[in-house]
Amino acid sequence: MSRAALFRVIERYAKVIQNLTIILGIAVGVLSLLAAQYEKRVSKTVEFSKLYNEGVRKDYLSLRSRWDERWKKFPNFSKLDKQKRKDLIVAFFDESSTDNGKPSNHDLLTNILDFFDVLSVCVTHRSCDRNSTIDFFAPSGDFVFDIAGEYVLARRARDPDPQFGIGLEKFWRLSRECFLSRYL
Repeated sequence: MSRAALFRVIERYAKVIQNLTIILGIAVGVLSLLAAQYEKRVSKTVEFSKLYNEGVRKDYLSLRSRWDERWKKFPNFSKLDKQKRKDLIVAFFDESSTDNGKPSNHDLLTNILDFFDVLSVCVTHRSCDRNSTIDFFAPSGDFVFDIAGEYVLARRARDPDPQFGIGLEKFWRLSRECFLSRYL
């Protein structure tokens, strides 16, 4: 094999390696970009977790405590007919506070609903990571929707605000994303 032929073979291999390096570099760049976007969404979710812990969690714990205290009087609450349960739930959230300095159950719920409205917008616009949001907020969000879902629906029916509690409902209906879609 002559020197020129050897040079052409080496040149072909070098071009193949060069093209593979370019393709691999583009792939690594795209993956790095997607990982950075994912990390940013998770960081935003962590920021919401801090916001929740600083302000909303206190209202959640107060509401949960009041709920538990109230239903101790009704040990068979879950066995009541649906309409009776709904009436009791609506009455629980509609009653005004008996202590002058403490917020009513409705006020506590409204603060929680406002938080979930903002969180829902964050997840919908993909500024927050869906799976991390579910991991952080599912226990409290599910509990609040379980106890207040009937009240939210009743308020939407009687008030002119059809969006009342929509963020909490959207959060409650969230499903986890698959591995690939969380990066896109």
